[in-house]
Amino acid sequence: MTAAPALTLIRPLPASAGTRGAPAAPPAARGTVSASSGSGPPSGAAPAADTPQRRPHTLSQEDFALLDQMVPALGTALVEVLVGRRPVHSVERWVTPELCERIRTHAAVRASLSRHTGVRPDTVAAAGGHRLSPVSGTVVEASVVVRTRRRARALAMRFERTRARWRLTEFVSV
Repeated sequence: MTAAPALTLIRPLPASAGTRGAPAAPPAARGTVSASSGSGPPSGAAPAADTPQRRPHTLSQEDFALLDQMVPALGTALVEVLVGRRPVHSVERWVTPELCERIRTHAAVRASLSRHTGVRPDTVAAAGGHRLSPVSGTVVEASVVVRTRRRARALAMRFERTRARWRLTEFVSV
């Protein structure tokens, strides 16, 4: 039977303790419970050489410039389709077939409801700020705010590169 590793409990210091201007205790020493077995690297040590490092994913300048223009334009077009101001086929080229079918179904339901309620489609004012976040060399997630006369919508979009073009594979409107 092997002995369990010793536990070291370190009580956090009150905010008033210590001297003024003295550096605070390191985060590992404040209010933590640690198991000390004597093996492995000490806490705060650099990771081992064989540990994979996270690298930020980068896009080529051409891809970034294309998506930078595409996100607000496609976001505005999608909201126009959702509110009934634009036909679905106008965005078919930029979205996957599965997503296009979902958009088509939503647009049909929306058109049916507007016929019965008499509500006219909203006009799209403008796309606001947007952000691009590369997930990998072939996947980018983006967000954009599109404001209509009645409300603002936040869109989260996922683009994937297939062959030589970027296509929208998923989006959520809030």
